[in-house]
Amino acid sequence: MNIYNQHKGFNILGLLFLLSLTFACSYSDEWQAVTINDEYQIALPSYLSVPDKKLHLQAQLQYNNYFRNVYVIVVDTPKTKFDLNLQSYYQKEYDLLAERLTKPQHIDSSHLTINGLPARQFSMTGEVGKRDVIEKMYYRITLIESPDKYYLISIWTWDEWRRKYRKTIDKMVQSFQLLETKN
Repeated sequence: MNIYNQHKGFNILGLLFLLSLTFACSYSDEWQAVTINDEYQIALPSYLSVPDKKLHLQAQLQYNNYFRNVYVIVVDTPKTKFDLNLQSYYQKEYDLLAERLTKPQHIDSSHLTINGLPARQFSMTGEVGKRDVIEKMYYRITLIESPDKYYLISIWTWDEWRRKYRKTIDKMVQSFQLLETKN
């Protein structure tokens, strides 16, 4: 066997190995409905999973994918915890995020209704990290008002992937719904 044939065999094996890695790392387009405390649910892409470390101390829902760099949390807060209306809650969360980012940039904001509930939404980019590891991130924050709670949905990824995940982010947010309670 000459050297050419040896490399040819190696190239075929290498190609098969790379193809198997590619298929192993691919993600399906399936979605999962995640229910929290039989109170509300949200649809998430199946490639998201519960992280091994907490993303947010008060978040009742936390999912992410480190490889795709996509993170989702939902925090629900009783209205009695603070005396705010939806607009002032929006402003409070907007200011908090802007303070935590370096070079924050407002992208957009809107009033919307999600499954019959009033909501406010904004997008912002900014830098996070320290010294030689600084990343520009994209955040989509949605605040939803129910009769007795506020729900904060925060989804973030690298800013350069904002367009790639825009439809997915919107689909997650729009899927949020309160569940009927059985009394």
